[in-house]
Amino acid sequence: METESIFAGIVSGLFFGLFFRKIFTSTYKRLGEKQLKQIVIILDEDEELIKEAGANHFKGKEAVGGKLALTNKRLVFKSHKLNLQNHEQSFSISSSRCAFRVDYTDIQYQKHVKS
Repeated sequence: METESIFAGIVSGLFFGLFFRKIFTSTYKRLGEKQLKQIVIILDEDEELIKEAGANHFKGKEAVGGKLALTNKRLVFKSHKLNLQNHEQSFSISSSRCAFRVDYTDIQYQKHVKS
């Protein structure tokens, strides 16, 4: 009888864990996609969008969620409204202090500071 109770507990726990994971991940994904659609990055007249995606920008201890956009002129991050620290930050590509590496799936930014 005790063995049956332990087995039932393990099965119930596994079932609940898998069910909760499915519900949580699908809900979280839908909410994230909705937030990204609401973020609009305004481009200049002669500016072309190359790629945009969801991203985090660390300001102090907070990972500020938002959208990262790469254009032919700059790299722009704009936060979504659910953050405590809402902001937009832009880095010019033409700056000699910045280096970019772009591949098909990833945008990486590295700031070089001259001493």
